[in-house]
Amino acid sequence: MSSGKSLWRLLRLSHDRGDLYLGLSAVGFATYVGLAYREAQGRDLRLEMDLLRRDQERALREARPSFSDARPLYGATVARGVGPAGFDGPVALPRVSVGQRVAVLEESVGPDGAYSRCRNDFGEGLYLAAFLDTKE
Repeated sequence: MSSGKSLWRLLRLSHDRGDLYLGLSAVGFATYVGLAYREAQGRDLRLEMDLLRRDQERALREARPSFSDARPLYGATVARGVGPAGFDGPVALPRVSVGQRVAVLEESVGPDGAYSRCRNDFGEGLYLAAFLDTKE
């Protein structure tokens, strides 16, 4: 109990001398500077992310997909994704997502005839036939 009384005595003494408010002001100012610094860093990071996103969008627009003259056999929906690593490569169907509509151009191609050559809004390529839903 004596430590509680001595704490109150110390606070009262600091209040009377003005030290308490000087210390609280210093803590408040240090907090303000720290928060302003973090906000400035966040603003810089957001600006950099916006610039990177614009560059990426420009690169995607410039990398226009090339489409063949092949006529679609039928339409299908991507029913399953290929996994976290994805099915990526020079012959893969680009930027595929579950639920996306694709046009099947050719069936039973690729290794073991397990793939279909498809077209989406981003290009043409192979996708696993078992992962396509052909029910309309």
